[in-house]
Amino acid sequence: MNNPFDFLKNMGQLQNQMQQLQNKMQDTTATGEAGAGMVKVTVNGLCNVQSVSIDAQLMTPEDQHTVEVLVASATNEAIKKVQELIKEQGMGMLGGMPS
Repeated sequence: MNNPFDFLKNMGQLQNQMQQLQNKMQDTTATGEAGAGMVKVTVNGLCNVQSVSIDAQLMTPEDQHTVEVLVASATNEAIKKVQELIKEQGMGMLGGMPS
């Protein structure tokens, strides 16, 4: 049977791993695209939008609604991608954590 105090001994190490994971989340980015790449949104692991790129061809008043939809779509794709990256990286870092 596992000693419950072993977990407390490892608490400092666990806190250090969590801090490393949070730092990695801030530095991890993913880009989502919509409209065949005409709209690109990059977010970090904290789901903060880092950049938005919109092709000049979409910059007309008639295309305003289309641009809005594409930005939302690209943002959602970028968030999904970065969450997958964080999950993959985080699981690796916390692999030694007791369950």
